[in-house]
Amino acid sequence: MKNKFVFISVIFLSLVIFFLQTYSTIKYRSQIEDDRQATVLVQKSSYSPPQSFQRLLKKDKIILNFTAKYNNLGTIALYFDNHQKINTDWVWFRIRQSNSDEWYYQNKYNSDQFNPDYYFTFGFPTIVDSKNKEYQIEIESISGTPTDSISLHSKTNQFIAKYSYPKSLLVQNPKLIPSFLINKIKIYLSYLSKVDKISIATKSALPIFLYLLIIYNPLHLLKKYQLLKKLESNSKLNTFFDIFTPIFIFLATFIISGYFSTIGADPHHDGILFKPALDVSRGSVLFRDTFTQYGALTTYIQAFAIKIFGPYLITIKLLTVFFYSLISLLLYFIFIKFLPKTILFVSLIIWLLMAPYYSMTFLPWSSVYAMFFQLLACYLFILYFEKNKFRYFILASISTALIFWIRQPVGVFSFLAVCAYFGYLLITKQIKYKLFDKFLSHFLLINFFVFISFLLYFISNHTLLDWWKQSILLAFVWAKDTSNSFNILKIINSFFYPSKSPISVWTLIPVSTLILWISNHKNKKLLILILIGLASWTQYYPVTCIRHMYWAATPMIPLFSLFVYQFIRKFLFSDIKLPEKLAKLFSIVIIIICFLPDISYRLKEAKIKINTPYQYIEEPSVLKNIKLPIEDAQFYQYMSQEISQYYIDNPQGNLVTNGINALYLTFDPRITNIQQMYVYWPTSNTIYPNYRNTLNEYFETNKPLLISFWDQVPPGYCRIDNIKNIDSALLAKPCQ
Repeated sequence: MKNKFVFISVIFLSLVIFFLQTYSTIKYRSQIEDDRQATVLVQKSSYSPPQSFQRLLKKDKIILNFTAKYNNLGTIALYFDNHQKINTDWVWFRIRQSNSDEWYYQNKYNSDQFNPDYYFTFGFPTIVDSKNKEYQIEIESISGTPTDSISLHSKTNQFIAKYSYPKSLLVQNPKLIPSFLINKIKIYLSYLSKVDKISIATKSALPIFLYLLIIYNPLHLLKKYQLLKKLESNSKLNTFFDIFTPIFIFLATFIISGYFSTIGADPHHDGILFKPALDVSRGSVLFRDTFTQYGALTTYIQAFAIKIFGPYLITIKLLTVFFYSLISLLLYFIFIKFLPKTILFVSLIIWLLMAPYYSMTFLPWSSVYAMFFQLLACYLFILYFEKNKFRYFILASISTALIFWIRQPVGVFSFLAVCAYFGYLLITKQIKYKLFDKFLSHFLLINFFVFISFLLYFISNHTLLDWWKQSILLAFVWAKDTSNSFNILKIINSFFYPSKSPISVWTLIPVSTLILWISNHKNKKLLILILIGLASWTQYYPVTCIRHMYWAATPMIPLFSLFVYQFIRKFLFSDIKLPEKLAKLFSIVIIIICFLPDISYRLKEAKIKINTPYQYIEEPSVLKNIKLPIEDAQFYQYMSQEISQYYIDNPQGNLVTNGINALYLTFDPRITNIQQMYVYWPTSNTIYPNYRNTLNEYFETNKPLLISFWDQVPPGYCRIDNIKNIDSALLAKPCQ
């Protein structure tokens, strides 16, 4: 009876996984295909005749023909390429039946609405009897020029026709419902590729596979082979793997992250880290002469690297690569104490493959350095408990104190986590009050000493007030503005963010860490990891993007693997004596399945990024050895040339910006900051009330060259030309 119940449960679980996987995959694929409405049938049609994807100049036309598959045709959707600028051309859209001399519908559309990341939809009065009829579409440019025009996007050779079946129509004509549902299901199923079907089938069959392994336990056959026993008892081989594994993890992290660090430059995020580090390396005083929102130590570390290896963006990117590699080593040396080698190895590979830089620009962000010091503190605390040498405690406390000066919020919560750790050990009677007093007093004293050392340095440079405004006050103001005030519901939602998997890995990771705390509440060494991991969880808020979640989840990814391993051994098969090898195998399979959808997405994005054509440039020199998308490379070269020419014509001139992208301000060493805040954020006036007035007065008095954004050109200034980057940066100078 018990076996029958288990078998039925396994079948039920397989069906649940099947339907969840199918639903989530279809939902994801249908959104990509712009099929978001339940009452719409979608038909994809190849371009007929084939298109050349050339720019539409004045009077140029795109002509497409297709046969309608259903009735109620009402929308045509196409991908357009705006060539990384907001165009001002207008286009005519027309549609008619192929054998008709008159257009059924035509209308003008402004091409500034065309976004290369989304289909643009042309709607028209529904054609009730459109099924099996041939139609012609025509799109004509009204005033397109070589620099101000759109084209069809080369990312696809298909367009979409949509057929509307509103709820009111189906209610009034119930006979349409069966055929509509059948067609809708067929369309949904057509989105599933062979890879999707194999993936769904494999995941759905996993519970049955595990059940059969438990029942028939094929591993007992392996015991007959003496080779396995010899391999397991071979001390030299084990020693080799003990040495090889961390080296492999370090090198794999360095090579993979190093490769992606050389691709692309983010004018805002790269600029906001690179600009202050470059300024400090050239002698500027942080907070007084230049601005950083993050911890001062991040800027000092990056400035030191620039001083040694040169004033290039690639310098701080490769420095960050080195820190990623050190993080991989710390993860290995910490979690080898808690996890079997095979599971730990898989966990670290998953951590490496979950990185955001496969689909996004690699950033030299402060969170990476904070992550290193978090893990270093954990490792040193664990060494203290293992070896009972107080120097490890002191070093761990120093490392914890430095986190604040790398990234303030992470530092605050890490500090509180360690204090809570000591308090928890006392409450659960794992240490006596005398030892608790020793721990807490020394920890607080060391943190106080590090904190005061930085403050005294700022006081000596007369930058204490500016540090407070830029690194503390601005952080609160920015977080409040970013999250539209401190909305409790939004805060809670940000901590349980979805991922590509049906059950979000970004939710599974911290939740499993909480459960791990409950089930290991007396493991002193593991508890420090758990509490630091949960403190890191706070990085999900206020910006919920995969970068912040990845940095936040890094200490918890191996903890999730430990949770799965312990759950398999202690709970899932508590009544069955499960062989250790089988427990490891089950754990690895489950861990991989949880992360597989997200990793698959990243690898697909990585393939696209690798296959994209890039270009190296010599000017501006700060971007040397960075592979740039061709249009970005051309724009950066153009900006550099214009800035150089400006300084030739105006030796005493200057360049300023009224936008948020600081990278442009590093293109020429002659550019000087007119005030600490070299970029303009909406929050700038909050911490420096005269910021905007100072900027406006500088425009009126000094007439500098301006990098403006979104056509926010101040009075008396005119654009130099119509060239604009994808981030809407443009050059302007006083009107003649």
